[in-house]
Amino acid sequence: SEPGMSGVVRYYDPYKYRSLLYRAGDSDAEFVQRCLEQIEETLMFEGPHTVAAILMETVTGTNGVIVPPDGYLQGVRDICDRYGILHICDEVMTGFGRTGAWFGVDHWQVVPDMITMAKGLTSAYMPLSAIAVNDRVFDHYRKNVFYGGLTYSAHPMSLAAALSTIRVIEEDDLVGNAARMGRVMAELLDELKAEHPSVGDV
Repeated sequence: SEPGMSGVVRYYDPYKYRSLLYRAGDSDAEFVQRCLEQIEETLMFEGPHTVAAILMETVTGTNGVIVPPDGYLQGVRDICDRYGILHICDEVMTGFGRTGAWFGVDHWQVVPDMITMAKGLTSAYMPLSAIAVNDRVFDHYRKNVFYGGLTYSAHPMSLAAALSTIRVIEEDDLVGNAARMGRVMAELLDELKAEHPSVGDV
């Protein structure tokens, strides 16, 4: 594994199939509670006052496409609120309809402080990324200058590609189609799992 950023602390994904936190017979609620306790314990070890944000992929991507159990994202949001920590959802892979909702976090009615997005924003026709922030974060930068920027920030061609992409997603109901196809795919994958003992989890 290549070196990561300094000052970053990691915690386990809420993945029952491979998690060290899962106990045989756990309900989803019990497993979620154990995962949230692990996050809170990690905060206590580090000192919540030293933690700026909890940054997470809403649905973990390259680590296994791990869909969090119901209650998990709500619990993370509650922890962030309790300790005054920003909740940041990375929706670079899951945003713009790929999960059957505009953003993956929408499935759990959770509103993070920040959402990062890219890829689906332009369907990769042009490079573009963006960050959506809530009023609390936005108001901070009304009074405090953010000294940052990139050479190609807000490139008109990329922004035009984003507007066209979003229009097509809406007009062709691609979000709804992803939701419908997701249900079909889930059924087919469950059938495959039932037939093949080498498939452990879907």
